[in-house]
Amino acid sequence: MGDYKDYRGENFGIINKDQRKMLRWIKPNTRILELGAATGYITKYLKNDLNCSITCVELNPEMANLTIEFSEKTIVADLDKDLWCNEVDGLFDYIILIDVLEHLRNPENTLRKAIKFLKHEGELLLAIPNISHSAVIFSLYDGDFTYNDWGLLDDTHIHFFTWKTFDKMLSDLNMKLVERYVKFKAPACTEFKKFMIKHPLIAPFVIIRKDAFSYQFYTSWKRKEVSVSTKKMMRRPAFFLFIKLILEDISYFFYSLMFPNKKFRKKGIS
Repeated sequence: MGDYKDYRGENFGIINKDQRKMLRWIKPNTRILELGAATGYITKYLKNDLNCSITCVELNPEMANLTIEFSEKTIVADLDKDLWCNEVDGLFDYIILIDVLEHLRNPENTLRKAIKFLKHEGELLLAIPNISHSAVIFSLYDGDFTYNDWGLLDDTHIHFFTWKTFDKMLSDLNMKLVERYVKFKAPACTEFKKFMIKHPLIAPFVIIRKDAFSYQFYTSWKRKEVSVSTKKMMRRPAFFLFIKLILEDISYFFYSLMFPNKKFRKKGIS
């Protein structure tokens, strides 16, 4: 899994609203395998609010120690290696990896191992960033591909996904999408602060793509042989939200002109 970063500050202390929407898919009193548990901030919610029994796997020993109060079992291990599999007991109703896959060298292999611990009708809950967001496209057009300490190009991200590559990976693992939620962001409102108005020649072609405003995907998957209706992924924002995102982008451009020295608020993916 590589080097860990200490996120106990702004990012790893509270469940954000997008994560909370995803966690509503989990039924109370179920058994959960949480891979990449960090400081246990989600573990705490699963235990205290949903009365779930959780097994955690976390690379950072200090962070892992913080999960012990809420977990049935905590394993300190690297998800890119096989040792953690030897310590996991039984099958689980849910296996969750929230903002974890992008930190792995071989996420498909980790998922393949994890699915072996999933009950036949169990659910795999995954959250990943979208590298094909328009802000990244505009950055590439400007010749930029600069890593940051947070967001889509967090400097600990070693694997990048588009929806197409993510969906293929799960399909190859015999999984199908059953639930989804997309976090949309205008390019100007990301950590890149890339304004559509500054890219008039390519902006119309960039923003009409699927996933142009998709900042992060929150998804739930089941085995293909399980009889359950499959939800269609709404990868484009609805019309009024689309207009709202464009207006946000334009308004933030003028806001940045009026307050050029105002620091951008950190609000992204870890």
